[in-house]
Amino acid sequence: MRLGLSLFAIAVSLIGGNVAGAQNKPALPSYFSVPERMIISHPERIVVENDASASFRVEDGAPRRVERHGKRFVAYLMMDPDLEQEPREIWVRAKVGLIKSGWKIVGEQAGPPVVATLHRKVGSKDVWATFTVRSSAESSIEIIESNAAAKP
Repeated sequence: MRLGLSLFAIAVSLIGGNVAGAQNKPALPSYFSVPERMIISHPERIVVENDASASFRVEDGAPRRVERHGKRFVAYLMMDPDLEQEPREIWVRAKVGLIKSGWKIVGEQAGPPVVATLHRKVGSKDVWATFTVRSSAESSIEIIESNAAAKP
């Protein structure tokens, strides 16, 4: 009986360790939904940095750059392997879902690659992102979130 309890305790400990480890893996913020028919191609390569900067292209008349500093997230995406499309077609599909989920498109370059600048407010956070589509197999999202409110 003791051996059974010991083995059970070891198994719970190991499972608990794995669950705890899984919770510490980098992840994209909950307010970013991966667009329909896209997946994160390398979940193990998601980058989260607490102190970073990025530059975003904004097109509201004359194109300009906006610099933001804060928490940075980067992930690599790809289309569903059954759906081979050109970068522009991928962007059109992704854009619809991003707008529906609260993002505003503040910059867009037809490419290739297609590069779009996204902006939104999430509570007190000012969030900026660059969504890049190179091919069906290669897209990326870079997000910077900060607490400082700013106009796009």
